[in-house]
Amino acid sequence: MTAKKIPPENTILDDNTDEHAVSEYVRKFNGKVTSDERKRRINKVAKWLVNGMSRQDILQKSSEIWDIKDSAADKYIHQARKLMKEAYDVERTYYAAELLSKYENNFALALENKQLSNAIAAVNGQARLTRIDPSTQNK
Repeated sequence: MTAKKIPPENTILDDNTDEHAVSEYVRKFNGKVTSDERKRRINKVAKWLVNGMSRQDILQKSSEIWDIKDSAADKYIHQARKLMKEAYDVERTYYAAELLSKYENNFALALENKQLSNAIAAVNGQARLTRIDPSTQNK
């Protein structure tokens, strides 16, 4: 069993110290990342994924910023993807209702601004979403 390293006594960590710096400082001496820092890293990786970064780019950037191995970065990527999936893992009926409301709002704005083609597009979007095809109703 290895003994934990103790930070030098002359180190000042006060209320004004950056949380990220504190977390990195603690990790440096204890070898572990705090729960808050882990969450921040996962959120950062999720943003990188949303912005289109490849796995290889994320591995490289994670290594540069956090001084971690590829396996640790892969765990962050996995958790970030899981987090993103959970954010959109809503019941289909609720999601459909949200989309219908957005179409309704777009329809109202389009009429208000006399943008009739946009109003028609909003109605067509609602029709597609509800699987109502106006062109086949009277046949």
